[in-house]
Amino acid sequence: MEKKIKEIAMLKSGVYANPSDEGKVIYVQARHFDQNGEFNTRVKSYLDVDDKTAKELLADHDILFAAKGSRNFAVVYDGSNGPAVASTSFIIVRINPEYCKLIIPEYISWFINHSRTQRQLKAEAKGTFIPAITIKTLRHITIEIPDIEKQQLILSISLLRKKERQLFAEIDAVREQLIQTELISSTHQ
Repeated sequence: MEKKIKEIAMLKSGVYANPSDEGKVIYVQARHFDQNGEFNTRVKSYLDVDDKTAKELLADHDILFAAKGSRNFAVVYDGSNGPAVASTSFIIVRINPEYCKLIIPEYISWFINHSRTQRQLKAEAKGTFIPAITIKTLRHITIEIPDIEKQQLILSISLLRKKERQLFAEIDAVREQLIQTELISSTHQ
């Protein structure tokens, strides 16, 4: 099945706020994520709870798409770091209730992060100094939706590939350290 993202999800922009180092709600910004899309809890950016933040709290399984700048990525918010509000750097994608049993949020994130989708999005980005992908552009992306079992298989393979890349990087770092150690010790002979 193929659907445009606008057919399966509600999209909205994050909110503008002035964060501080203290507060009860995390103000999620692109700088919270490393190059692998992992959340960095050491970044301090908080908001106090008020009427505005209460209405904008992220729900578990919301997909955050970093729409501004040269590094565009999608991640699934899981709530494990506490209540949060997304900044204007993000477009929030929330799957419509009637599709929740048909689509895994992590699959949508994977699909948006796929190089083919990224090329399509970047080709439509607006702005020259700080390129931005608009909600309109993201809404019109067509997503291929296989059955749940195939989505789970794709996600499993993707996770294994990510682990493989991490292991190769670790092996390469150890190999480099060994070679450098041997080279420096050979200078003492």
